[in-house]
Amino acid sequence: KKPKTRKISTFQRQKQLTKQILSFGKTGQWKRAMETFEKSQSVDPPVPLDAFTYSSLLFALAKSGKGEKAVEILNRMDGSNIEPDIFCLNSVISACGKSGDVEKSLFFLNSFDKYGLKPDVVSY
Repeated sequence: KKPKTRKISTFQRQKQLTKQILSFGKTGQWKRAMETFEKSQSVDPPVPLDAFTYSSLLFALAKSGKGEKAVEILNRMDGSNIEPDIFCLNSVISACGKSGDVEKSLFFLNSFDKYGLKPDVVSY
């Protein structure tokens, strides 16, 4: 007899992915966070990405000061028609600032209007 396999819902898969990326980010393992994110898209079927997943990855990149990567991920997010929230933009601003790219930080600080958002205390 074949053992029963448990089917995991799409929501559960998203939640697991987001948790993994976030935990890698909290421990400064941005490369593992990126790998986990990328691998989630190469499985069949790919794990659907949402704003929380992107936000977790952007947090991981910000914590490690990976400004260029954060901008790249934000552009992918935009290309996927997923609206970034204030946490995403704050992470990109932080990542760019930590990597020494003040101009890009200012650019994203001025882009809140584009997304219908207002900067908060963390943004500054």
